[in-house]
Amino acid sequence: MIEPADAGEFLSLNRLALVRASDDAKSFSKTVYREMREHGHDVVAVNPNATTVDGDPCYPDLAATTACTSSPGPVRSCSWNRWPGSRNIAPCAI
Repeated sequence: MIEPADAGEFLSLNRLALVRASDDAKSFSKTVYREMREHGHDVVAVNPNATTVDGDPCYPDLAATTACTSSPGPVRSCSWNRWPGSRNIAPCAI
């Protein structure tokens, strides 16, 4: 179970990557991606099987996200392997 304080701390980060994001309208990951964007988060989609998510570029892996950051570097945190109700999507701080 995800503790509310941990989720709040993680979501307060400036830039996040959503691993296994999908452009499928019925996908939970697309809902998460869209909601995070609509709530002001700077979110990067990561999925080797997609080129865009919700009209935004989608990167094939986390290493490729360094091309879209102002300070390239490693992923700082990938806290959860799985969100409740998800199918292995994970938000990661980049």
